[in-house]
Amino acid sequence: FMLIIAKSLIQTVLVFSVVLSLAWGGIGLFLGGNNSIIPFLGFVALFLTLGYTIIVWDRIPFAATNLHTALCAMRCTADITLVGLGFVVVTFLWCWIWCAAFIGVVDNINSSDCGEPDKDDDDYECIKEANKYHWWVYALLLFSFYWTNLVLKNIVQVTVASAVGTWWFHPEAMHPCFCTAVSKPLLRSITTSLGSICLGSLILLPCQCLALLGDSFCFMWGNVVEGDNEENDIPNDLKEQNIRSRVGPLRKFARKCNRWSFTYIGLYGYNFADGGEKALELFETRGWMVVVSDNLIHNVLFMASIVMGGSTGVFSVVVEEVDGFTLTSFHKPIITAFVLGSVLGFVLSNILLMGVVGGALNTVLVCFAAGPFEFHKNHPRLSQTMRDMWSQQVWEENTL
Repeated sequence: FMLIIAKSLIQTVLVFSVVLSLAWGGIGLFLGGNNSIIPFLGFVALFLTLGYTIIVWDRIPFAATNLHTALCAMRCTADITLVGLGFVVVTFLWCWIWCAAFIGVVDNINSSDCGEPDKDDDDYECIKEANKYHWWVYALLLFSFYWTNLVLKNIVQVTVASAVGTWWFHPEAMHPCFCTAVSKPLLRSITTSLGSICLGSLILLPCQCLALLGDSFCFMWGNVVEGDNEENDIPNDLKEQNIRSRVGPLRKFARKCNRWSFTYIGLYGYNFADGGEKALELFETRGWMVVVSDNLIHNVLFMASIVMGGSTGVFSVVVEEVDGFTLTSFHKPIITAFVLGSVLGFVLSNILLMGVVGGALNTVLVCFAAGPFEFHKNHPRLSQTMRDMWSQQVWEENTL
Protein backbone atom coordinates (compact mmCIF):
# COMPACT_ATOMS: atom_id res chain seq x y z
CA PHE A 1 0.00 0.00 0.00
CA MET A 2 2.80 2.44 0.91
CA LEU A 3 4.47 1.77 -2.43
CA ILE A 4 1.27 2.58 -4.32
CA ILE A 5 1.16 6.07 -2.84
CA ALA A 6 4.95 6.35 -2.42
CA LYS A 7 5.22 9.63 -4.32
CA SER A 8 2.63 11.23 -2.05
CA LEU A 9 3.26 9.17 1.06
CA ILE A 10 4.87 11.99 3.04
CA GLN A 11 1.97 14.34 2.31
CA THR A 12 -0.46 11.57 3.24
CA VAL A 13 1.29 10.90 6.55
CA LEU A 14 1.33 14.61 7.39
CA VAL A 15 -2.37 15.06 6.59
CA PHE A 16 -3.18 11.87 8.49
CA SER A 17 -1.22 13.16 11.50
CA VAL A 18 -3.13 16.46 11.40
CA VAL A 19 -6.47 14.63 11.32
CA LEU A 20 -5.47 12.29 14.15
CA SER A 21 -4.24 15.23 16.24
CA LEU A 22 -7.56 17.00 15.70
CA ALA A 23 -9.43 13.84 16.72
CA TRP A 24 -7.16 13.49 19.74
CA GLY A 25 -7.97 17.00 20.95
CA GLY A 26 -11.65 16.80 20.05
CA ILE A 27 -12.29 13.51 21.83
CA GLY A 28 -10.31 14.80 24.81
CA LEU A 29 -12.68 17.78 25.02
CA PHE A 30 -15.69 15.50 24.66
CA LEU A 31 -14.54 13.35 27.58
CA GLY A 32 -14.45 16.49 29.70
CA GLY A 33 -13.84 16.13 33.42
CA ASN A 34 -10.76 17.38 35.16
CA ASN A 35 -8.35 15.88 32.62
CA SER A 36 -7.71 18.95 30.50
CA ILE A 37 -4.14 17.82 29.83
CA ILE A 38 -5.39 15.29 27.23
CA PRO A 39 -7.09 17.77 24.83
CA PHE A 40 -4.32 20.30 25.51
CA LEU A 41 -1.65 17.86 24.30
CA GLY A 42 -3.82 16.95 21.34
CA PHE A 43 -4.18 20.54 20.16
CA VAL A 44 -0.46 21.19 20.76
CA ALA A 45 0.32 18.22 18.50
CA LEU A 46 -2.19 19.60 15.97
CA PHE A 47 -0.58 23.04 15.77
CA LEU A 48 2.97 21.65 15.67
CA THR A 49 2.12 19.13 12.95
CA LEU A 50 0.20 21.69 10.90
CA GLY A 51 2.98 24.26 11.22
CA TYR A 52 5.67 21.77 10.23
CA THR A 53 3.57 20.63 7.27
CA ILE A 54 3.31 24.19 5.96
CA ILE A 55 7.05 24.80 6.41
CA VAL A 56 8.36 21.66 4.66
CA TRP A 57 5.70 21.22 1.97
CA ASP A 58 7.93 22.53 -0.84
CA ARG A 59 10.81 20.19 0.13
CA ILE A 60 8.73 17.04 0.03
CA PRO A 61 9.23 15.97 -3.66
CA PHE A 62 13.00 15.51 -3.22
CA ALA A 63 12.58 13.53 0.01
CA ALA A 64 9.76 11.48 -1.54
CA THR A 65 12.08 10.25 -4.29
CA ASN A 66 14.52 8.84 -1.73
CA LEU A 67 11.64 7.33 0.24
CA HIS A 68 10.23 5.70 -2.90
CA THR A 69 13.54 3.92 -3.49
CA ALA A 70 13.62 2.77 0.15
CA LEU A 71 10.09 1.35 -0.16
CA CYS A 72 11.03 -0.47 -3.37
CA ALA A 73 13.97 -2.02 -1.53
CA MET A 74 11.66 -3.12 1.29
CA ARG A 75 9.29 -4.74 -1.22
CA CYS A 76 12.02 -6.98 -2.64
CA THR A 77 11.26 -9.59 0.03
CA ALA A 78 8.40 -10.08 2.46
CA ASP A 79 10.90 -11.03 5.17
CA ILE A 80 11.73 -7.37 5.87
CA THR A 81 8.10 -6.62 6.72
CA LEU A 82 7.82 -9.86 8.69
CA VAL A 83 10.87 -8.95 10.75
CA GLY A 84 9.30 -5.59 11.56
CA LEU A 85 5.96 -7.16 12.52
CA GLY A 86 7.73 -9.86 14.52
CA PHE A 87 9.60 -7.28 16.55
CA VAL A 88 6.36 -5.37 17.09
CA VAL A 89 5.03 -8.53 18.78
CA VAL A 90 8.26 -8.94 20.78
CA THR A 91 8.13 -5.30 21.85
CA PHE A 92 4.48 -5.63 22.86
CA LEU A 93 5.30 -8.67 25.01
CA TRP A 94 8.22 -6.79 26.56
CA CYS A 95 6.00 -3.80 27.34
CA TRP A 96 3.39 -6.07 28.90
CA ILE A 97 5.98 -7.83 31.07
CA TRP A 98 7.55 -4.51 32.05
CA CYS A 99 4.19 -2.99 32.98
CA ALA A 100 3.35 -6.02 35.12
CA ALA A 101 6.72 -5.74 36.86
CA PHE A 102 6.40 -1.98 37.33
CA ILE A 103 2.90 -2.18 38.77
CA GLY A 104 3.98 -5.02 41.03
CA VAL A 105 6.92 -3.01 42.33
CA VAL A 106 4.77 0.06 42.92
CA ASP A 107 2.12 -1.96 44.73
CA ASN A 108 4.77 -3.65 46.84
CA ILE A 109 6.40 -0.34 47.77
CA ASN A 110 3.11 1.35 48.55
CA SER A 111 1.58 -1.62 50.34
CA SER A 112 1.34 -1.78 54.11
CA ASP A 113 2.71 -4.69 56.08
CA CYS A 114 0.27 -4.41 58.94
CA GLY A 115 -0.69 -7.98 59.60
CA GLU A 116 -4.15 -8.96 60.71
CA PRO A 117 -5.83 -6.13 62.64
CA ASP A 118 -7.36 -6.80 66.01
CA LYS A 119 -11.13 -6.65 65.71
CA ASP A 120 -11.47 -5.47 69.30
CA ASP A 121 -8.89 -2.70 68.87
CA ASP A 122 -10.74 0.42 67.77
CA ASP A 123 -7.53 2.44 67.78
CA TYR A 124 -5.78 0.21 65.22
CA GLU A 125 -3.89 2.26 62.67
CA CYS A 126 -2.06 0.93 59.61
CA ILE A 127 1.23 2.70 58.99
CA LYS A 128 2.40 2.44 55.38
CA GLU A 129 5.99 1.87 54.51
CA ALA A 130 7.89 4.80 53.07
CA ASN A 131 11.42 5.09 51.80
CA LYS A 132 12.96 8.13 50.23
CA TYR A 133 15.25 5.92 48.13
CA HIS A 134 12.42 4.20 46.26
CA TRP A 135 12.72 6.65 43.37
CA TRP A 136 15.95 4.90 42.40
CA VAL A 137 13.93 1.75 41.74
CA TYR A 138 11.53 3.67 39.51
CA ALA A 139 14.42 5.31 37.67
CA LEU A 140 16.09 1.95 36.96
CA LEU A 141 12.83 0.46 35.75
CA LEU A 142 12.22 3.41 33.40
CA PHE A 143 15.81 3.21 32.16
CA SER A 144 15.41 -0.51 31.38
CA PHE A 145 12.21 0.25 29.45
CA TYR A 146 13.87 3.03 27.46
CA TRP A 147 17.06 1.14 26.65
CA THR A 148 15.44 -2.18 25.75
CA ASN A 149 12.98 -0.55 23.35
CA LEU A 150 15.81 1.29 21.61
CA VAL A 151 17.80 -1.93 21.31
CA LEU A 152 14.85 -3.74 19.75
CA LYS A 153 14.26 -0.92 17.28
CA ASN A 154 17.93 -0.74 16.29
CA ILE A 155 18.17 -4.51 15.84
CA VAL A 156 15.44 -4.10 13.23
CA GLN A 157 17.29 -1.14 11.70
CA VAL A 158 20.57 -3.06 11.40
CA THR A 159 18.82 -6.08 9.89
CA VAL A 160 16.99 -3.94 7.35
CA ALA A 161 20.23 -2.12 6.46
CA SER A 162 21.96 -5.39 5.61
CA ALA A 163 19.00 -6.63 3.55
CA VAL A 164 18.70 -3.37 1.59
CA GLY A 165 22.45 -3.40 0.98
CA THR A 166 22.16 -6.88 -0.50
CA TRP A 167 19.30 -5.71 -2.72
CA TRP A 168 21.41 -2.75 -3.83
CA PHE A 169 24.62 -4.58 -4.72
CA HIS A 170 23.48 -8.21 -5.23
CA PRO A 171 19.76 -8.28 -6.12
CA GLU A 172 20.05 -11.87 -7.39
CA ALA A 173 20.47 -12.99 -3.76
CA MET A 174 17.03 -11.69 -2.78
CA HIS A 175 13.97 -13.98 -2.73
CA PRO A 176 10.27 -13.25 -2.10
CA CYS A 177 10.35 -15.01 1.27
CA PHE A 178 12.59 -17.12 3.52
CA CYS A 179 15.56 -15.14 2.30
CA THR A 180 18.98 -15.73 3.86
CA ALA A 181 19.84 -12.11 3.06
CA VAL A 182 17.47 -11.25 5.92
CA SER A 183 17.76 -14.23 8.28
CA LYS A 184 21.56 -14.14 8.48
CA PRO A 185 21.75 -10.41 9.28
CA LEU A 186 19.03 -10.91 11.89
CA LEU A 187 21.02 -13.67 13.52
CA ARG A 188 24.16 -11.52 13.41
CA SER A 189 22.27 -8.57 14.90
CA ILE A 190 21.20 -10.55 17.97
CA THR A 191 24.61 -12.20 18.44
CA THR A 192 27.93 -10.75 17.26
CA SER A 193 26.66 -7.22 16.57
CA LEU A 194 24.46 -7.01 19.66
CA GLY A 195 27.16 -5.30 21.72
CA SER A 196 27.56 -2.46 19.24
CA ILE A 197 23.78 -2.10 18.94
CA CYS A 198 23.34 -1.95 22.71
CA LEU A 199 26.16 0.56 23.09
CA GLY A 200 24.82 2.75 20.29
CA SER A 201 21.30 2.61 21.69
CA LEU A 202 22.65 3.76 25.05
CA ILE A 203 24.87 6.66 23.98
CA LEU A 204 23.33 7.97 20.74
CA LEU A 205 20.82 10.35 22.31
CA PRO A 206 23.27 11.69 24.97
CA CYS A 207 25.88 12.26 22.26
CA GLN A 208 23.39 14.13 20.10
CA CYS A 209 22.58 16.32 23.09
CA LEU A 210 26.30 16.91 23.67
CA ALA A 211 26.76 17.85 20.01
CA LEU A 212 23.87 20.31 20.29
CA LEU A 213 25.41 21.81 23.43
CA GLY A 214 28.77 22.02 21.66
CA ASP A 215 27.24 23.88 18.72
CA SER A 216 25.47 26.24 21.10
CA PHE A 217 28.70 26.81 23.01
CA CYS A 218 30.58 27.53 19.78
CA PHE A 219 27.96 30.05 18.75
CA MET A 220 27.81 31.78 22.13
CA TRP A 221 31.55 31.70 22.75
CA GLY A 222 32.25 32.87 19.22
CA ASN A 223 30.03 35.90 19.72
CA VAL A 224 31.71 36.69 23.04
CA VAL A 225 35.21 36.36 21.62
CA GLU A 226 34.24 38.35 18.55
CA GLY A 227 33.12 41.20 20.78
CA ASP A 228 36.38 41.03 22.70
CA ASN A 229 38.36 41.01 19.45
CA GLU A 230 36.77 44.27 18.35
CA GLU A 231 38.12 45.90 21.50
CA ASN A 232 41.47 44.13 21.82
CA ASP A 233 42.28 43.45 18.14
CA ILE A 234 42.75 39.70 18.73
CA PRO A 235 43.26 37.82 15.41
CA ASN A 236 40.36 35.67 14.23
CA ASP A 237 42.67 32.65 13.86
CA LEU A 238 43.47 32.82 17.55
CA LYS A 239 39.78 33.09 18.34
CA GLU A 240 38.95 29.96 16.30
CA GLN A 241 41.86 28.07 17.83
CA ASN A 242 40.63 28.99 21.29
CA ILE A 243 37.10 27.77 20.56
CA ARG A 244 38.26 24.52 18.97
CA SER A 245 40.56 23.73 21.87
CA ARG A 246 37.60 24.02 24.23
CA VAL A 247 34.98 22.03 22.31
CA GLY A 248 37.15 19.98 19.92
CA PRO A 249 37.31 16.75 21.98
CA LEU A 250 33.60 16.94 22.69
CA ARG A 251 32.64 17.39 19.04
CA LYS A 252 35.11 14.71 17.91
CA PHE A 253 33.50 12.17 20.20
CA ALA A 254 29.94 13.22 19.37
CA ARG A 255 30.76 13.14 15.65
CA LYS A 256 31.29 9.38 15.79
CA CYS A 257 27.84 8.83 17.27
CA ASN A 258 25.13 9.27 14.65
CA ARG A 259 22.28 7.34 13.11
CA TRP A 260 24.44 6.21 10.20
CA SER A 261 26.41 4.00 12.59
CA PHE A 262 23.65 1.40 12.62
CA THR A 263 23.61 1.39 8.81
CA TYR A 264 27.34 0.64 8.71
CA ILE A 265 26.93 -2.07 11.34
CA GLY A 266 24.43 -3.79 9.06
CA LEU A 267 26.27 -3.18 5.79
CA TYR A 268 29.89 -3.77 6.74
CA GLY A 269 29.95 -5.06 10.32
CA TYR A 270 31.77 -2.05 11.80
CA ASN A 271 31.48 -1.23 15.46
CA PHE A 272 29.31 1.71 16.46
CA ALA A 273 31.95 4.47 16.68
CA ASP A 274 33.90 3.45 13.56
CA GLY A 275 30.70 3.05 11.54
CA GLY A 276 29.54 6.58 12.30
CA GLU A 277 32.93 8.05 11.45
CA LYS A 278 33.19 6.13 8.16
CA ALA A 279 29.71 7.28 7.14
CA LEU A 280 30.51 10.94 7.75
CA GLU A 281 33.79 10.61 5.84
CA LEU A 282 31.85 9.18 2.90
CA PHE A 283 29.31 12.01 2.89
CA GLU A 284 31.99 14.67 3.31
CA THR A 285 33.91 13.23 0.36
CA ARG A 286 30.76 13.46 -1.73
CA GLY A 287 29.93 16.90 -0.40
CA TRP A 288 26.48 15.73 0.73
CA MET A 289 26.57 16.69 4.40
CA VAL A 290 23.87 19.33 4.00
CA VAL A 291 21.61 16.93 2.11
CA VAL A 292 21.93 13.96 4.48
CA SER A 293 21.54 16.25 7.47
CA ASP A 294 18.02 17.08 6.33
CA ASN A 295 15.84 15.09 8.72
CA LEU A 296 12.54 15.81 6.97
CA ILE A 297 11.44 12.19 6.55
CA HIS A 298 12.66 11.13 9.98
CA ASN A 299 10.88 14.10 11.55
CA VAL A 300 7.67 13.20 9.74
CA LEU A 301 7.92 9.56 10.85
CA PHE A 302 8.69 10.60 14.42
CA MET A 303 5.76 13.03 14.49
CA ALA A 304 3.49 10.33 13.10
CA SER A 305 4.64 7.99 15.91
CA ILE A 306 3.85 10.63 18.52
CA VAL A 307 0.40 11.34 17.06
CA MET A 308 -0.38 7.63 16.78
CA GLY A 309 0.74 7.18 20.37
CA GLY A 310 -1.48 10.00 21.61
CA SER A 311 -4.42 8.67 19.60
CA THR A 312 -3.89 5.22 21.12
CA GLY A 313 -3.90 6.86 24.54
CA VAL A 314 -7.23 8.53 23.81
CA PHE A 315 -8.62 5.19 22.62
CA SER A 316 -7.53 3.62 25.92
CA VAL A 317 -9.38 6.35 27.82
CA VAL A 318 -12.53 5.79 25.73
CA VAL A 319 -12.36 2.03 26.43
CA GLU A 320 -12.00 2.65 30.15
CA GLU A 321 -14.77 5.24 30.27
CA VAL A 322 -17.31 3.46 28.03
CA ASP A 323 -16.73 -0.19 28.93
CA GLY A 324 -15.78 0.43 32.55
CA PHE A 325 -12.60 -1.60 32.02
CA THR A 326 -9.92 -0.66 34.56
CA LEU A 327 -6.38 -0.90 33.22
CA THR A 328 -4.63 -0.46 36.59
CA SER A 329 -5.43 0.06 40.23
CA PHE A 330 -3.56 3.38 40.30
CA HIS A 331 -5.17 6.63 41.32
CA LYS A 332 -6.38 8.89 38.49
CA PRO A 333 -7.29 5.98 36.17
CA ILE A 334 -8.01 8.21 33.16
CA ILE A 335 -4.53 9.72 33.16
CA THR A 336 -3.01 6.30 33.78
CA ALA A 337 -4.93 4.81 30.83
CA PHE A 338 -3.88 7.68 28.59
CA VAL A 339 -0.21 7.35 29.53
CA LEU A 340 -0.15 3.57 29.10
CA GLY A 341 -1.93 3.72 25.73
CA SER A 342 0.22 6.59 24.46
CA VAL A 343 3.51 4.95 25.39
CA LEU A 344 2.48 1.61 23.94
CA GLY A 345 1.22 3.17 20.69
CA PHE A 346 4.35 5.27 20.29
CA VAL A 347 6.76 2.40 20.96
CA LEU A 348 5.04 -0.06 18.61
CA SER A 349 4.62 2.43 15.76
CA ASN A 350 8.22 3.53 16.22
CA ILE A 351 9.43 0.00 15.49
CA LEU A 352 7.79 0.01 12.06
CA LEU A 353 8.25 3.65 11.09
CA MET A 354 11.73 4.44 12.44
CA GLY A 355 13.10 0.90 12.57
CA VAL A 356 11.98 -0.49 9.21
CA VAL A 357 11.22 2.55 7.01
CA GLY A 358 13.84 4.82 8.60
CA GLY A 359 16.48 2.08 8.45
CA ALA A 360 15.77 1.44 4.76
CA LEU A 361 15.98 5.16 3.99
CA ASN A 362 19.33 5.57 5.78
CA THR A 363 20.73 2.62 3.85
CA VAL A 364 19.57 4.02 0.52
CA LEU A 365 21.43 7.28 1.15
CA VAL A 366 24.62 5.49 2.25
CA CYS A 367 24.53 3.10 -0.70
CA PHE A 368 23.78 5.90 -3.16
CA ALA A 369 26.93 7.61 -1.97
CA ALA A 370 29.03 4.43 -1.87
CA GLY A 371 27.80 2.58 -4.96
CA PRO A 372 25.92 4.73 -7.48
CA PHE A 373 27.23 2.74 -10.47
CA GLU A 374 26.14 -0.60 -9.00
CA PHE A 375 22.71 0.90 -8.37
CA HIS A 376 22.44 2.12 -11.96
CA LYS A 377 23.48 -1.31 -13.21
CA ASN A 378 21.12 -3.36 -11.03
CA HIS A 379 18.14 -0.97 -10.85
CA PRO A 380 18.39 1.42 -13.81
CA ARG A 381 14.88 2.86 -13.61
CA LEU A 382 15.10 3.75 -9.91
CA SER A 383 18.63 5.02 -10.42
CA GLN A 384 17.59 7.34 -13.22
CA THR A 385 14.71 8.69 -11.16
CA MET A 386 17.03 9.49 -8.27
CA ARG A 387 19.67 10.97 -10.57
CA ASP A 388 17.11 13.27 -12.19
CA MET A 389 15.87 14.54 -8.83
CA TRP A 390 19.34 14.85 -7.27
CA SER A 391 20.62 16.68 -10.34
CA GLN A 392 18.01 19.36 -9.73
CA GLN A 393 18.71 19.65 -6.01
CA VAL A 394 22.32 18.63 -5.27
CA TRP A 395 24.65 18.21 -8.21
CA GLU A 396 24.86 18.29 -11.96
CA GLU A 397 23.91 15.07 -13.73
CA ASN A 398 27.41 14.38 -15.07
CA THR A 399 29.08 14.21 -11.64
CA LEU A 400 28.41 10.48 -11.32
